[in-house]
Amino acid sequence: MQALALGYAMLFYAATAMLVVGTALKIRQYARTPSPLKIPTTPAPTTAGGVALRMTRGPTKSCIEFHCDGPYATSTVQITLNDSAEYEGGR
Repeated sequence: MQALALGYAMLFYAATAMLVVGTALKIRQYARTPSPLKIPTTPAPTTAGGVALRMTRGPTKSCIEFHCDGPYATSTVQITLNDSAEYEGGR
């Protein structure tokens, strides 16, 4: 019985050592892997108006620029031109 307990203890220590060494090797491998290309990002808007402008402004000149029709207009609304029953796709 003593030899069996000693055998299980040795297996436990061997498995623990393999886990620790394997984890350390994976961390080392991850640390040595080159990082992907750094992509510069623009600073995020800090006000609600800035968020609204950023959400409505397109990345190219193919989008309609954000605008208000006059001092009385405080927002813009997107209205569908077709009936909802004609729409195909996700909602």
